[in-house]
Amino acid sequence: MITSKQAAKVIYKRLVYLIAQSDWDDGNTALQIRALFTTICIICGVDADTPSCDYLLNLIYKNLSIGGATVDYGKFENFMLELIV
Repeated sequence: MITSKQAAKVIYKRLVYLIAQSDWDDGNTALQIRALFTTICIICGVDADTPSCDYLLNLIYKNLSIGGATVDYGKFENFMLELIV
């Protein structure tokens, strides 16, 4: 049986791959990234406005920045948290 931590690792790897292969601004990518982020939060019990959530958001944002995305962090954070708040 797979643990929630193992599942989150697999999903996060997929999320990083998606970021590397896609463009945040294409419309679908942002929705897919948010869906994976939300899934990780649900599986691991990560609530909004917690250190764990902030850490995960920062990791994702850093990967987006490395990939060349120019989304504002505040807008990114609000968008990503929309489904878990």
